[in-house]
Amino acid sequence: MCVVRITDRSGCALVLGDAGGADQDEVSAAYAPLMRADVVVTPPGGAVSAALIAAAHPAELAVPLAKGGHASATPPGTSARRTGIDGDLQFVGGPGGLQAAT
Repeated sequence: MCVVRITDRSGCALVLGDAGGADQDEVSAAYAPLMRADVVVTPPGGAVSAALIAAAHPAELAVPLAKGGHASATPPGTSARRTGIDGDLQFVGGPGGLQAAT
């Protein structure tokens, strides 16, 4: 399992790769103070554990999804953009952290 956190003064993204629910719970428990992120790039389909959402507090989920593919439900209080619906996703940093470019 590999989870990558990318951060600079304009924002922070957490990329989960193919980390499953148990892996997400494990990394959240071990590194909770370092998990905060503006955007979480989920595994394909968007499955993300409650523990990871609680640790990262993301404003948005970026969900890799094939067009017409099935996506997991978005956790309450978190918005999601899906490549299969929204097309290519782009986020830009600023004083408020990373935000989806329109």
